[in-house]
Amino acid sequence: MPAQSRPPDPWSASLRDVSAIATLLALPAAAATGAADVPGREWGQLFAFGLLLGIAVGLTAPDLREPLRNRPTLVAFLAGLALLVAAPILGYGGVASAAGDGILLVAGTALLAGVAWRLRRGVGPFLPWIGGLLLLTALAVSPFVDPQPRPTGSEGALWGLGGGLAFGAAAFVVLRRWLRSTTDARLARGDAAYARREFEKAAAAYDSAVAVGHRAGFDISAGWYGKGAALVAAGRFDEAVTALDRALALSPGNEVAWINKGTALARLGRMSDALKCYNSAIKVNPQYEVAWNNKANALVRLGKLDLALACYERALEIDPGYRTAWVNKGFVLAKLGRFEEAAACADAALRLTTGAAVSA
Repeated sequence: MPAQSRPPDPWSASLRDVSAIATLLALPAAAATGAADVPGREWGQLFAFGLLLGIAVGLTAPDLREPLRNRPTLVAFLAGLALLVAAPILGYGGVASAAGDGILLVAGTALLAGVAWRLRRGVGPFLPWIGGLLLLTALAVSPFVDPQPRPTGSEGALWGLGGGLAFGAAAFVVLRRWLRSTTDARLARGDAAYARREFEKAAAAYDSAVAVGHRAGFDISAGWYGKGAALVAAGRFDEAVTALDRALALSPGNEVAWINKGTALARLGRMSDALKCYNSAIKVNPQYEVAWNNKANALVRLGKLDLALACYERALEIDPGYRTAWVNKGFVLAKLGRFEEAAACADAALRLTTGAAVSA
């Protein structure tokens, strides 16, 4: 049965979701206290933004190690953050201007947006969140570093940009997490329908999971694989091949997907292509007895009985209790005129059948 994939670190992902929700709650509260000029708001803003920034960086940093090994991506990311905070820092020294602030903010936002887009299927959405919180934290430090108002008149623009980046990215993180949960629920619905042998319903549920995942910005290999497996079982072989091709493009190490694709191709009469799929499954997992058995079946249909016999024997070396392989091996031996050996295979299959009946 198709199995759905799970996030590699659910605890970290859940904590990051909670932090994103906290950001969505904290920003309106900070804006309200600022507008009302509540006494002590400066300390509250510094504490809230600094804490959220630390949490965001701590939870995202492990996921950034791999993508930021690409030097241009790393340089663009760090440069974007530096340019964003350059405006308030220069303002502390009294050397800022409205035009200069605008140039710095546009350049920093553009670099950060470019990196986020490049990494959109991974940690990308978290980068504007970090950038916005970093800018807000730098601005929250302002009253303690330079209590005089900024002469450039760009204070509101800086707060607006920082709040917009942090709030928008946090909202997207929460939305994407909700879409992920929705995707998982639809995958589970597909699994349940598949188990009940309601293959058309299963295919529809997997297709729905794939559609939701696409809207969230990620591809669900389990959804494509499940859809392909259900379509094979439903006899819709052409559509199954298309779905399984997409699954294998995302997860080429899925030996079961290779088997299902081979089965669909075999039902379409494309035996040579099916044989290639079974060979791919064996390459992924040489101990997968089903792949050896199915490869042998394809070889039989191609008239290569001796090669097929060797594959059946390999399947039985891996799993001597594989009844289907005994039956298939006996069939090939009979075609080769080796009737005594074929009878021995039939006896072995019968013993396995009797044993299963007794156990039941």
